[in-house]
Amino acid sequence: MNDQSDQNRADGELDRGAEDTSPEIQQTSEQDEVLAQGENAGRPPKKSKMPPSRIAFLVFVLVAAVAIVVELRARRSYTRTVEALNQAFEKQDQEGTGLYRKDLEKLIHGSPSRQSDELARTETFTWRGIRTHHLQVQYGDLDFVSSYSTPQ
Repeated sequence: MNDQSDQNRADGELDRGAEDTSPEIQQTSEQDEVLAQGENAGRPPKKSKMPPSRIAFLVFVLVAAVAIVVELRARRSYTRTVEALNQAFEKQDQEGTGLYRKDLEKLIHGSPSRQSDELARTETFTWRGIRTHHLQVQYGDLDFVSSYSTPQ
């Protein structure tokens, strides 16, 4: 008989658990949620603000990244131009041909600024990055490229 009474007691507890989800209890929990939302309604929602030090750091990183990209591009263009001139002069020595100003235009990589001095018959190409890279070309007769130098 004790087993029967234990079973009835267990069934009663299950029934009470089922009663906990009654409409009255659900209504009370909904009211609690509405009250909680009402308390937060008076306050503006929290905005996540970045501290000024973090903003300064991000600006610094962005500026540094741009500067590095500009420097790498300038250095790469300058290096490729000097290598192309070296090859052209080696070819000139082997074949006995010359390098003219119009041919030089094809060897210039990137977009350097140019400064010409017609009296001295020189032209200076300048690639700007963090550092400036210079290439000075000396012309001979008939716009023949006689020499070049890389003053640093």
